[in-house]
Amino acid sequence: MKLPFFVGSLPFQSVEKAIQFVKDNSSHLPFLPQLPELNPQEDMIGQVLRGFELGHWDQTASIALEAFQNAFCESPRFKIQIAGPYTVARTLSLPVEEIYPQWEKLVLGISKQLRQGAFLGELWLQIDEPYWPPKGTAYLLEKLRGKIAKAVLGIHSCATERSRPEADELALFQFFSLDCSRTPFSETEREFWGKWMDEDPRRVFAWGHPIDSPQTLDPWALSRSQIWLSAPCGLYGQSL
Repeated sequence: MKLPFFVGSLPFQSVEKAIQFVKDNSSHLPFLPQLPELNPQEDMIGQVLRGFELGHWDQTASIALEAFQNAFCESPRFKIQIAGPYTVARTLSLPVEEIYPQWEKLVLGISKQLRQGAFLGELWLQIDEPYWPPKGTAYLLEKLRGKIAKAVLGIHSCATERSRPEADELALFQFFSLDCSRTPFSETEREFWGKWMDEDPRRVFAWGHPIDSPQTLDPWALSRSQIWLSAPCGLYGQSL
């Protein structure tokens, strides 16, 4: 059975249902639910801007944060999601170099907040970059390396045109979550990502695929244990 990978957003109208969904479906990697339908201020950019004000997240930025902490603080690993610096900069029409210092400060503040909340396990930090550029991610994000204890960094992008990371980016990130639903996976991509997974058995590739059409899944994705199955993007707005 393939492991599922959840991008983060869920359509529930209650925190309790969201936490129960995580317990039932993602105990191998509990993820902090994002609930924009219940909490409109929790959309991906608004959540970051609220964090910029505080230097961390509160219940306004993440309505499920306290319940998530209570339910999963003893988990050996857990995942949070945050809009990446390129996406935030593009949305605000600002240079990424202007946004990044605030963004890094926020990420470090959230990490500290979680550790103080008794999370001792491995932190999977999913950086959401719908506008992820093909080059340039690593020179900024490598600054995080060593600043967050027990951190696993990854990129999620729902871009139709899947980016081919540079070598320094491939070495920096331990998981990639990409939309594989709209453009067929090429032989070149299979060779590229297969080599990346072969270099480290801990690496994960989250294969974004429509949850209502499993019969169209690429057999190659089923043949690799390091490929987890995911929705192409979050589950906000979908029926579960």
